[in-house]
Amino acid sequence: MSRALYHFMGQVAHVFVCYGSVSLDAAVRVMGTLEVPFSNLYFLLFFGGDRARLPAGAHVYELEARRYSEWTRSFRIARWYRDILADIEAQGTTEIVAYVAHPFELPGNDLIYSNGLVKRRELLPDGLVNYISAPVVPSGLIGRARYAARVALRILGARGSGLHYRVLWRGQITQVQEDLYDRAWCDVAEGFYAPPCGTTLLPIHSRQTRAGVPRGTLLLDQELRELANEDLEWKLRRRFVEIAAEFANEPLFYKGHPRGQNRATAFSLEVRDVSRESRAEDLLDALALGRLVGFYSTPLLFPQDGLERIAILPELGAAGVRKPELLKQLHAVLTNGGAKIVKVR
Repeated sequence: MSRALYHFMGQVAHVFVCYGSVSLDAAVRVMGTLEVPFSNLYFLLFFGGDRARLPAGAHVYELEARRYSEWTRSFRIARWYRDILADIEAQGTTEIVAYVAHPFELPGNDLIYSNGLVKRRELLPDGLVNYISAPVVPSGLIGRARYAARVALRILGARGSGLHYRVLWRGQITQVQEDLYDRAWCDVAEGFYAPPCGTTLLPIHSRQTRAGVPRGTLLLDQELRELANEDLEWKLRRRFVEIAAEFANEPLFYKGHPRGQNRATAFSLEVRDVSRESRAEDLLDALALGRLVGFYSTPLLFPQDGLERIAILPELGAAGVRKPELLKQLHAVLTNGGAKIVKVR
């Protein structure tokens, strides 16, 4: 069906809810498979996404959700989403195809459980969460208490905007066990926590890799407090710097986590800070790099031609590990993906 004819028929909105660069990248690739006018595409970005990747004519909404405190964030998200729904309905929309990474925040929750216009639901990948069990409720009394508080705020925020929030109490965070999705997209099916509908491979990237032998290292930083106590985190970061020094005869590039500290100056080496540039996967291609060093970020999971991947993790049973089961899963999924694991006691 041509875009022009689809526009004449007009009423199906394709709504993509993107919580980070991984789900946005997947949304862009899924978008390329759709024979719909760009005016029928809606992108909800919970971060400073790369708008240049989205077509002119699409509806793009951005909210830097983490700029708001825990106490006000849910109310701000609810008002933002309510206004987006009004825009969608104002276009005469009769059906919605929803693409979400999980139903944890209100937009995904509403589109999965409550919005009567939604006729089809598709799961976007969101990185590591798709390859580990990732229970929706944290472990420990403090974690559970904070989760309950966040849920209460989401309920209040939704009600204040005339919406409904369905509480999630069990299962993997994507809720794949509930048979909610009509299709699930992924890059690598092996190890993916797949819903009953199975998985569909995303279209392959159309990349322009520079000619010649890959050379240089990307140092991919990450916040580690969830996994390790202060002493163990210090050991992991020290090993990170030591490994960087081993490759100092080649170009070194540092990329901090978008929601973490920038530690580019911690290396005492000549390091180019690329934290504000493209996503890590795209930098590996654009800079023709041959090595990726990090902890357990998503780019470490998947093999690429000519790319050495080094993951720095605590040894199983090391003192100071806060989530032993998570660590065990990380070791397994990274090993299965062919990454080299450097173990720290």
